[in-house]
Amino acid sequence: MSATSTSGFKVPSSAIVSEFGLNSSDELLEAGAFFSEVLFGNSHQGSAVNLLSGDADVAAFDDVDVDMYLDLVSGEANTVGAVYKAKDNAEAPFDTVRGKEFVIIAITPVLNSPICFNEGAISADDRTKIVDYFCSDKVANDPQIFVDPDDENAKGIFEKDSEKTCFVKTDDAWYDPIRKLGGAA
Repeated sequence: MSATSTSGFKVPSSAIVSEFGLNSSDELLEAGAFFSEVLFGNSHQGSAVNLLSGDADVAAFDDVDVDMYLDLVSGEANTVGAVYKAKDNAEAPFDTVRGKEFVIIAITPVLNSPICFNEGAISADDRTKIVDYFCSDKVANDPQIFVDPDDENAKGIFEKDSEKTCFVKTDDAWYDPIRKLGGAA
């Protein structure tokens, strides 16, 4: 990813800084300070390809942007110890690393981006209706919004990972943990 990516740098670097007692994530940006070499893949796919090609020993990337290129070989999906392999028919950029495998060594959940509206342009009543609709069982169970991850032909926006998968109402404070990763309070 890049040094400005939340899921590709801010979240994993925060965990590394905490685990190893570093002064700041700045130590992770320069070769020799913590890692012997530092690469940025400039995308989640690029970071995964760096790992699978052997250019990197460890990489951070989100599962949503690489899942379509990978097969679960062993373990439980998205858990520590799970082994993934680049699909034998993977398209670019994974076509150069087909059949290569990696093991998940850590999982760090990242808050999803919000779905927002302009409060100044929508009445309070309409805002309530929008939030109630998005957070409804109807939306949570709509297969055109939340698709069955085992259905390779399904077309939708998000995977329905469990019966609990749904939209939830949040407020601005929900994102405070992400702000704190960057040193803001």
